Amino acid sequence: MPLKRATSKTNEFHFKIILLGECETGKTALMRQICDDQYSATYKSTIGVDNGVYSDELEQGRFRIIFYDTSGQERFRPMTNALFSSSQAAIFVYDMKNPETLEKLEPLIKEVCERKDAANFQKILLGNKNDLIDSNVATKEKAFEIAKQYRMRRIECSAKVKPSVMKAISDIVGDLIAARLKSTEDAPEKCIKNEPKQSKDTKKPPLQASHQARTISESTQSESVSTNEKDEIDPQSIDIFTENRKSIKKVGCACMIF
Repeated sequence: MPLKRATSKTNEFHFKIILLGECETGKTALMRQICDDQYSATYKSTIGVDNGVYSDELEQGRFRIIFYDTSGQERFRPMTNALFSSSQAAIFVYDMKNPETLEKLEPLIKEVCERKDAANFQKILLGNKNDLIDSNVATKEKAFEIAKQYRMRRIECSAKVKPSVMKAISDIVGDLIAARLKSTEDAPEKCIKNEPKQSKDTKKPPLQASHQARTISESTQSESVSTNEKDEIDPQSIDIFTENRKSIKKVGCACMIF
């Protein structure tokens, strides 16, 4: 399926894809052909992880892919494992003229498929360098069995031939976009199904009534306090206070006469 120009630019998709496989299988050559539109026959081993970016349009909208070209050396495996949590797909690359690269790839495929976060992870088995052999029936049959066992898309291409590479990328991106759109459509239904239903018999507590009860209680307490204060006043002390006021007035008048 060739890439088609988008009729609408409302959708924009972002994906991260890991390239996995043994050394000298052509992972770097594939990424450079896709991202930089160039091919180099010179082999240079990848140290750690390299990356490239490719953007284009499909009928569903624009898309942008970040490719992670990983080293085939075992000592860089922990670095590769750290990329799975943020990626959406993995392309397992093997050399079609070297059956041993496919045999060594199978344990890695099994390991990835058994990961807990691999449920919605797209997996592609890609045979590279198909232009260097006329027919390798044994390798093709083995690749078909592996792809069927682990439910993977199987693709053959050559990093030298750009149309074959872009055809492979078109199929991969189509699968990724279809899976993304499906998950978006299913999300509201899952939310509705998992939403807890409130029982009809459940009644909310009478907040207003409790507030009124609390107000009445507080006013009752204040009245009782004021009543107690009045009861504690000694009548005898009131008479003493009155006599003192009279004497003060008399002394004041005397002072005014003198």
